[in-house]
This record gives sequence, structure tokens and C-alpha cells, in this order.
Amino acid sequence: MRVLAAGSLGGAGHLRPLVPFLDQVRRSGGETLVVGPPALADMVRETGHPFLAGGEPSEAQVRPIRERLPVLPPHEASVLGNRELFGRLATTAMLAAMERAVRDWRPDVILRDPCEYASAVVAARLGIPAAQVAIGLAEVEWGSIGVAAPALEAHRDGLADGSYREAAQAVAADMAAAPAIGTLLRQLPGHH
Repeated sequence: MRVLAAGSLGGAGHLRPLVPFLDQVRRSGGETLVVGPPALADMVRETGHPFLAGGEPSEAQVRPIRERLPVLPPHEASVLGNRELFGRLATTAMLAAMERAVRDWRPDVILRDPCEYASAVVAARLGIPAAQVAIGLAEVEWGSIGVAAPALEAHRDGLADGSYREAAQAVAADMAAAPAIGTLLRQLPGHH
């Protein structure tokens, strides 16, 4: 079993929720790989999991967004952070590296931080099972996907239409009733 974990710009708060799942995969005899921006390299190495650095937006692109986020009304901040920072800039910067990692390493499943969208785009394109590991409340995370969807449309047709929002809500409901991730992983092909 090969599990690729995808982390975003958020640092430890976005990486740490993935680690217990990766540790379990490794204890079960599987292989892991974390793909994320270069800023995550040291944090990932401390976990003992292999790391592959992808792209990230430049500080010149990120700084104006980070400066505006704390002073905007909540909805405007959500659009700026989720759509522009994570959905457009971070996804565009990470997409080529994520495509290469998935093509070359051939994971059986992808675990992703909710703010890391390049892996979701690649998983959907290639039909690879993917699971989002929560870092917050499900309602907030699924709302974030809806906000980011117009920026993601450039990478995957159909993400911004109503069917995507309905599909996301259905997936959220399924996830709430789903078996533990360990059970899910054991059911995937190649896991013994």
C-alpha cells in the first residue's frame, strides 16, 4: 500500500493531522510519501516520513494576501484565503510537482490537507481514491471547497458548478458514516 499525503502552505496545523494516518500505514507495512511546499521539509523530516518538495507561490504573491486577511470581513477573508491563496496561487504552484509525484510514485490513495487542492485535482483526473483529513469543522471545510471552486475550475472542469457542491455535500455525509480510515485503507487493492 502506497499512501501519498499532500500538505499545503499552512504549516504544522495542516501537516500534523496527516501524521497519525501515515504512521499507521507505515506500521502496517505500507509506504508513505509527503508532497508539499518546501517550507514543510523540516517538519516532515521530523516525522520520519519521506518528503518531496513541490512548488509554492512567491512571498511577493502571498504577502499582500496575508496582510489583508486579518482586517477583512469573514466572508471576504474566506474568499481571499481559500480561493486566491490556496485555490489559485498554491494549487497552480504545486500542480506540476503533484502530477509528477503521482505519475512516478503511483500511490494507491491520497490523503490531503483540506487546503491543498492540487492533489485533489490530480486524484480526480486519474481516478485515484483520495481522502481529506480534517483540520477543522466539516461544515467549514466543505464551505471552503465551495469558495475555492471557481479558482480550481481552471484545473478541472466542472468544479464550480452546482453538481460539485452537491457532490461535496454527499461526500461529507458519506464520510460521517464511513468506517475508520484504517478500515478504508485495508480495503484498497494491494493492502494485505
